[in-house]
Amino acid sequence: MLIICKLLSFVFFTGITLMFADSGDDIRIYLIALLTALIAHSTLIAAVWNFEKSLLSFQNSLPVNLWTRLFHTLLFLFILFAPELLLYISKAPLSVLSLTGVLLFSMSALLTLKTALDIVGDNMEQYLKFIFIFFLTVMFAILSRQFLPLSLLLIVSSISYHRYRFYKSML
Repeated sequence: MLIICKLLSFVFFTGITLMFADSGDDIRIYLIALLTALIAHSTLIAAVWNFEKSLLSFQNSLPVNLWTRLFHTLLFLFILFAPELLLYISKAPLSVLSLTGVLLFSMSALLTLKTALDIVGDNMEQYLKFIFIFFLTVMFAILSRQFLPLSLLLIVSSISYHRYRFYKSML
């Protein structure tokens, strides 16, 4: 499943960047390509979430504080999405600001997808509806150059939800 997800992500990213190759170095093209790669990873995130809920349910009782658990989740998502970020670095014009923005965008989107799974649970129909609405919302934010405020909103809301669930002993 991992290999299929990575191949699909690579095809989407390369296809979108080649489709809009005549547009120059507009960051929106690369963000749309990363968005398609993020959506391709939604099934992989769902599989990992199912594994955590079924076989790693004991981890909720471990004495790990909120920020350590959240850091480990973000680290896992970063490692999962690192090949796509390297693909972005190889294709896009580099600057520290754009790389920081893309990293924030990617991590906030992945954390939001994982948070959506925590909210809807095993209901995959609701999760697919969320992914569709998420895709449209983020696509419009990218096209209107508002991806950084949306990324900040997504990461703050996801962290707030994780904080709420952690202190309710449900996460």
